[in-house]
Amino acid sequence: MKISIIGAGIGGLTAAIALRKFRPDIELEIFEGSPELKAAGAGLALAANAVAAFDQMGVKDEVLAVSNVLDGFRILEASGKLITQTNNIAINRNLQTISNFAVHRADLQRCCWRKFPICRFT
Repeated sequence: MKISIIGAGIGGLTAAIALRKFRPDIELEIFEGSPELKAAGAGLALAANAVAAFDQMGVKDEVLAVSNVLDGFRILEASGKLITQTNNIAINRNLQTISNFAVHRADLQRCCWRKFPICRFT
């Protein structure tokens, strides 16, 4: 079976990494329209489920190395009134994991690219 993935952004690359890891029998190719990889946008804030997914795909250590673990965060109403807040230091200690972190899109894309560097630019 052969699967073509359109786009070498974060979504396309993570799909390719997961397929390669869990279905090595599938032939993969990524098509990218840009002549070079450029991450658009700024940063992402991700949670424990992303850490677990990156761990299963074999990129957790690389991703966390270029990320900032969040000590906590607050969610506010538009008026500034506090809705909720977390203490990630305590959560991370109690669960022995990383619960929330921030990473720049370009850094995350580079981590994924290193795991799946073959791409056809069209």
